[in-house]
Amino acid sequence: MAQPKKVSPPWADEVAKPKKTTSNKKKTKSKALTMSVYMAGNCLELSFENQRALEVAKVTISERCSRGSAAHIVASGKSYSFIPNLGYLVADSSD
Repeated sequence: MAQPKKVSPPWADEVAKPKKTTSNKKKTKSKALTMSVYMAGNCLELSFENQRALEVAKVTISERCSRGSAAHIVASGKSYSFIPNLGYLVADSSD
C-alpha cells in the first residue's frame, strides 16, 4: 500500500521569532542639568545632580548677588563663591 504524501503548509519553514518582553523597570534619563554663568567675559558651566539643586543655585546666585551679598553654592562636588562687588568668580579648589 502506498503511503500518502505528507503536505506541509507554506509557512512551515518559517522560524517563529520569540516575542520581546518589555521590562517594567524605569529607565533613568542621563540628561545632565547644567547652568551657564557669564561673568567678566568668562563662561562657567555648572552641573547639578537634580532639578532642585539647579533651582536653588539659580535663586541663591540671583537673590544674594542682587542684594550685594556673596553667594555660595556647591555644584559637582565643588564649592563656588560669587562675589558681586569684585565682578569675578572665586572658585574654591576642593579637589
